[in-house]
Amino acid sequence: MLKCYKVKLKTLAPVHIGSGQDIQKSEYVYDRNTGTLYVLDTYKLFEGLKKRGLLDSFEEFMLRSPEVTMTEFVEKKGINYYKDWARYSCIVGKTKKYTNPIKAFIKDAYGMPYIPGSSLKGVIRNALLSTILRQKNELFTEIANEVETERKGKNYLSRQSTKLDEKVFHTARKDEEGKPYTDLSNAVNSKLRGLIISDSTPVSIDSLTVCGKEDMMKDGNTKNISLLRECLAPDTELEFTMTLDTDVFKYSAETLEKVVKYQYTHLKNSYLNHFQGNLKTDALGGALLFMGGGTGYVSKTATYSLFYEKDSNKKAVKNTGKILHNVFYRDNINPRMKKMASHEEDLRIHGISPRVRKCTKYKGQLYDMGLCKISFQPM
Repeated sequence: MLKCYKVKLKTLAPVHIGSGQDIQKSEYVYDRNTGTLYVLDTYKLFEGLKKRGLLDSFEEFMLRSPEVTMTEFVEKKGINYYKDWARYSCIVGKTKKYTNPIKAFIKDAYGMPYIPGSSLKGVIRNALLSTILRQKNELFTEIANEVETERKGKNYLSRQSTKLDEKVFHTARKDEEGKPYTDLSNAVNSKLRGLIISDSTPVSIDSLTVCGKEDMMKDGNTKNISLLRECLAPDTELEFTMTLDTDVFKYSAETLEKVVKYQYTHLKNSYLNHFQGNLKTDALGGALLFMGGGTGYVSKTATYSLFYEKDSNKKAVKNTGKILHNVFYRDNINPRMKKMASHEEDLRIHGISPRVRKCTKYKGQLYDMGLCKISFQPM
C-alpha cells in the first residue's frame, strides 16, 4: 500500500548542499563598504566587459597573478556598474577581504537551488538507525566490539557499517519455494526501498547567501576558518513529496517525525550541550535535524548511539576520538598539523569528541550549521 505525504522543511540556519563546483574569485565582487557580496552571472560579466572594451585588460589582469580577484579588478578600473552583472547579492558582513573560492550550492537545470531527496532520505535514515541503536543497544554489542578493536586500513569500518545496515534495515526476500532471491547484503533487501522522497521544489536564487566556517571550542570561543560556502539562508521553506510503501517500510510518517525529534534531543544532550557558546538556535525544539555539508561528524553518524550509555558518554567519546584519530592522523603529516589531527586524548583532555562544534555566521549571529525543522502532512 502506498501512502503519500507533503514534507515541509524550513531552514533555521544556513544550509549547504554542495554541487561539487566552486565559484572562483574572478566570479564575485565583495563591496567592503556595505559588506555585500555580488555573485556574478558569467554571461553578463563577459558581455559587459566586451561591450566596454575591457575584456583584454581583464584577461591580462587575471593571468598576471593567481592571487588577484575580481574585486581588485573593478576597484583598479573604477567600475561601479558590476552590480548589473550580478546573478544575486547577499549581505555577508564587513571584513578586510574575500579572496577564496566559494563552494557552490546545487542547482537545477534552470540555475535554481534545491535540495535532493536523497539528502533528506539520508538524514531520516540516520535518525531512524540511531534511534533503533539506542532503544535496542544490547543487540549490537558484537558490532560495537568490532568497531572498538578495528585497526585503521583502506576500508576502515566499512565491514562493520555494512553489518549494521543489514541487521537494522535488511530483510531477505524469498521466492515461492522460500529460497532467498539474493544475498542479504544486496540493496534490494533493504526496507529503505519503501521510503521514496522526491527532490524539493526549487527556490528563488534570492534565497542564497554566502557563509564562512566557524569552529566553536568547548569554552564557547570561535575560530573563523577560511572556507566559504553558498548556502540557503535561514527561514527558507522547501517542499518534498514522500511516498511510503507500507508493505516494505513499516514506519509511519508520524513515527519518522518522532524519530527526528528524538535524535535531535539526543544530539543536544549528549554533544551540543557540552559547549558553552550561546547560539540563536539553542532554545529551539521540535522535529529538528541537521542537513547538508559542514554539520559535523556527530550529526552524520550513529557512533554516539552505537556506544550509547544511559548516564554516560564516555564510551561514545572514547570511540569517536579513536575513529577520528585513525581517519585523520598520519605520522608523516606536517608537525604543525599533528596536534589538530590527533584525537586519541579527546576524552581525557576535552571530555568530548569531536572537540569543535560546527557553526557559521549569518548577519553577525552565530548558528549551528545546517539546522532545519521538518513536518509531514498527508496528501
